[in-house]
Amino acid sequence: MGGGSYSDATYHANVAAAARAGRSTFDHTSKIHSGASAAAAHTLLDPLTKAGPDSPFAGKVMREVTISDEHPNPTPVAVVLDVTGSNTAAAMAVHAKLPQLFGLLQRKGYAEDPQILIAAIGDAYSDRVPLQVGQFESDNRIDAMVEAMYLEGAGGGQMSETYELAAYYLARHTYLEPWHKQGRKGYAIFIGDEKPYGMVRRNFSGYYGKNHTLESLTGDSLEADISTKDIFEELKEQYEVFFLFQKQGSYSVDQVLPAWKELLGERALVLEDPNAVCEFIAGLLGMLEGGFDIDEIEADLKAVGANASAIKAAGKALATVGGGGGGTVATSDGSLPSDDTTTGGTSRI
Repeated sequence: MGGGSYSDATYHANVAAAARAGRSTFDHTSKIHSGASAAAAHTLLDPLTKAGPDSPFAGKVMREVTISDEHPNPTPVAVVLDVTGSNTAAAMAVHAKLPQLFGLLQRKGYAEDPQILIAAIGDAYSDRVPLQVGQFESDNRIDAMVEAMYLEGAGGGQMSETYELAAYYLARHTYLEPWHKQGRKGYAIFIGDEKPYGMVRRNFSGYYGKNHTLESLTGDSLEADISTKDIFEELKEQYEVFFLFQKQGSYSVDQVLPAWKELLGERALVLEDPNAVCEFIAGLLGMLEGGFDIDEIEADLKAVGANASAIKAAGKALATVGGGGGGTVATSDGSLPSDDTTTGGTSRI
């Protein structure tokens, strides 16, 4: 996994082919909702998928980022999307803007060899498919993973979803060679509008005639539950971790963000517009990974045609992340324009 490079042309060709065939962008979701398929994680996002025979983790549940001749300095980025309720808008925005995201990351030199993992969470206490996890990829297989998500749109209604399950999975079922061999952490970005539960449970009281367990979702059998605080501390060993609060949900910033600030401090942020997920990620990596300052990032945004309000919002958010804002809530809004000028794989300049 993780080979190849991203192609804008391939993305647009695939989108056009799906439209001509009358297929929904999120075809797996459409099939489940129509009753054509059972509610289950797509094979591309099955969290129990094991590493292949060529991996040092062969036969084990593991997602890897490896250093290779093709990608000597990979930058791991795990994007965890809450797909309950109105949060599905963010998932759709991520798919729509993947070419722009890769354009800024690679063509502008914001991050070397980005490899992106797509994951989706719901509520293991109530949802049929509460955890979906893809592989780290650097080419158009990322498109396929986003399209394969089941946008269940449910959730438990308790002002919490099981984000901690995704944190557990990333902490214990991903191996980042850049961290182990180069001392370079990856990035884990959670996007949603509710709190995590306080514990990673071994057993969940579920509906639909069955109960989820940690073992049924991750393959792990533990002797005791784990506190969410402890699992996020473990996650931070390999990753720089962020949470983006989506304001379009049922709950307010004051109801949700304090719990995330206890876990992540100033890295618990507010994202005013769910359509701006890719813009925020690009700017974040440009500053923290690429070493660009805010003025340079704003100039790059202007160069690709971003409007003044988007540039201003991105600068405000990045100033808080990088400038020791003491936990002040940052905001980001606006949208990047489409960049259709490439006809092949993206490359750094």
